[in-house]
Amino acid sequence: MDDGEFQDESIRTGVKQIVQDYQDGKKVFFHCNTGRGRAGTMAVATLMELRLADTIDEAEAKVKMVRPEIDVKPQLKEALKRIYEA
Repeated sequence: MDDGEFQDESIRTGVKQIVQDYQDGKKVFFHCNTGRGRAGTMAVATLMELRLADTIDEAEAKVKMVRPEIDVKPQLKEALKRIYEA
């Protein structure tokens, strides 16, 4: 859910599977209802997990280079900060 207060575990579980599938050579696609919020959050988390970005802001900028309409909601950005900036 987009507006859940603490989504850390959901993001951790999802990104773990995404990274595993990527490392196994599978194609990975991101999508949610609008393709902006949750999909963008998982794309940012994936870049962080793969160490392809040093900060959440850098990862988000990279994602927006591919899909400018990405809009990581404040609650989801806070969850990303708790996971990757702790």
